[in-house]
Order: sequence, then C-alpha cells, then structure tokens
Amino acid sequence: MVAAVKNSLFLKVLLVLAGLLIIGLRYLSEAQAAPVAQAYLVRQGDQIAVLIGETHFGGEFENSSFLEKVVKPVLAQKNAKIFAEGVWTEKVNPASNEKCLDHSTQRLDPIIADFRKAAKAANFTVPDAIEHYDSLPEMLLYQSALSTEYFIVYPPGISTKRAENRKKNLASFNFADYNSELAKTNQRSRIIGLDSPSQLWDNFCLEPKATREIIVADRLQSLVKLLRLVVEDPDLTSGLIKRTTRSVYYYTLACIDAAQPCTVEELSHLMEEPSAARTPLTIGAEYLSVVFPFLCTTRNITWASIISSNLKKHKKGVITVGSAHLADYRLNDTLYPGLISLLRKDGYRVTPIYTVNDIPAAFFEMSWSDKIRGFFN
Repeated sequence: MVAAVKNSLFLKVLLVLAGLLIIGLRYLSEAQAAPVAQAYLVRQGDQIAVLIGETHFGGEFENSSFLEKVVKPVLAQKNAKIFAEGVWTEKVNPASNEKCLDHSTQRLDPIIADFRKAAKAANFTVPDAIEHYDSLPEMLLYQSALSTEYFIVYPPGISTKRAENRKKNLASFNFADYNSELAKTNQRSRIIGLDSPSQLWDNFCLEPKATREIIVADRLQSLVKLLRLVVEDPDLTSGLIKRTTRSVYYYTLACIDAAQPCTVEELSHLMEEPSAARTPLTIGAEYLSVVFPFLCTTRNITWASIISSNLKKHKKGVITVGSAHLADYRLNDTLYPGLISLLRKDGYRVTPIYTVNDIPAAFFEMSWSDKIRGFFN
C-alpha cells in the first residue's frame, strides 16, 4: 500500500516536471523565433505616429492577426492623420514636362515595341501616352504596385466580378483601397499624400538623359512582365507575386530588427529566385545603381520632410508605406538611408511595435478639440 502511494506520488511529480519542461522548451522556442516588428512607434515630444510597412501585393501581413489587432485599431483613430504612399489629388499637365522627355531613342524603341506586343497578347489597350510617347505616365515614375492595379486588377474589357476575384487573390486588405474609402467620406481631410506627381516629375527631370532612359526602360519592362503574367495566370492564383513580396517583406524587417542595412544585391537575389522569374519585380543590374535610388531613396527623403513638418502641426499620425522604404540599403560603398533612419535624424525616437500594448494609451485618446470637432461632424 505504501509502495503504491509512493509510486503514484512519483508519477505525479514526474508528470509535473515533464509539463514544466514542455512549457520551458516552448517558451525558449518562441523566444528564439520571436517575430520581427511589423510596425514602429515614432515619437518626439507631443508628436506621435505609428509607422507601418506593408507589401502592396498582399500576403501574410495583410492576412495576419497583427492587422486586426494593431493596424485597423490604429487606422480607426479619426484624430490621426494618415500619411499615405501613392495617394494624390494633384493633376499634372504632361506638356509642361516635355523638356525632359526623350521621345524616340535607340534604347527605348525596342522596349516600347515589346510592350505593345505584350499588351496585344493580353488584349489590353495601350494607353495613348505610351503608344505615341507624347508623355510619361506617372505610373512609370512610381512602382509596380500602381501598375498592378491598372494593368492587372482593373484592365479594360473584364467584368467587375472578375476584377474583384483577381483582387482577392492579391490581397485581403489594401491600404490604397482603405484610403479611397476615406476619401469618399468626410474623413478625406485625414489623408496626407506622400507622393506628388509634380515632385516625381521634377526629380525625374533632374536626372541625366541616360538615367532617364534606364528609369523608363525599367518601368516598361516591369509592365511587360505584368501583362505576360496576366496571359499565363488570368485570375492570379499562382501566388508568384505574393511569394516574392513575402521574401522581400521579411528580409527588410529582419535588417531593421538586426540594426543592419540590407543590401541591394540581396534584394535583387530575392526577386530573381526561380519561383519569381515571371513576376514584375525582377530587378536588372542597372536598376540597382540607378532606379533604386530614384524610386526609393529620393522619395524617402521627400517623405521624411512631409511627415516631420505635418506631425509638428497635427501631432498624431499613421504612416503607411511599402516595407522596402523602411530599411537602410547598402550598394557597393554607398549607404542609402531608409525612412526610419531619416526620421531618427530629424530627432524622432523610433521603436518597434509587436502588439497593441507597445502603443501608448495617449495615441488612442482624443483631445477636447477633437471631441468637439467629432461631435459636429
């Protein structure tokens, strides 16, 4: 009887120890595999903002619990301005910029011909601006995300239902759509666009002729890849774009987490994996030294200035940009600053956000003036 009790007690102790061991191992595993931050707190004095890096094309971020538990509650704060990439209301007259356009060149003619061919195969009507090369659309000065919306999700000639299905296969949540919804309501005033067509044009016109040709060539070649992807995968179910952007997304966040610059060469390598060979994101060697600084670094510097000046005025904000803009990048012996470094240079303290608890309660509180304004709206 005594022996049985001792054996029973021994088994209970053994089970408790085993349970503690399992909990300890799980804790260690989770600690070692702790996720990188997907957003950052930007703070200086009474100024406070949440900086969010996203993928543009959808993927794990847009489908994660982080989106529901952190991003959406942050965006719901009506007294916070939204600093958004790729949002503008300004109209630009292309004719005013023709001084820096090189209409027909030996380098661009075959690329434009390739674009027309790809567009025809995809039953896509080539915009007059490209067909006649009378002007350079802003999308060529921007990045593939806008081109995806225009050339893949909503091309002319497909039904609204099919377009919506394509969109679902790219992303479940899209900041551009969210900002568009705000623009339809009385919250339009919350949006502060980080991109300006005239600023893009000015930056483009400052570049040497050879650089401008490389930029236009790269943008057109990206559109060719997009159009060929439409032919191969009409409903965008292969996941090629998502897999590529997932790799880039986590690579850039890991660089920030390790307080080290990413390398443009590694970014190129990730985009040129065999599984991504058909995506519009493949980067050529010339992109590394020319297009990357133009589309990423130059815009980062402009954005940091816009964010800093407006946060001083409005005190609270949400910043949504592509994750590749957050990290520093090294190319050969040159270091290109990311948005986080530029904000720190402006005196802001930038710290990682892992859960909503990393955001001070002050961010979710409304001032009396905001409450009064909200009462009358």
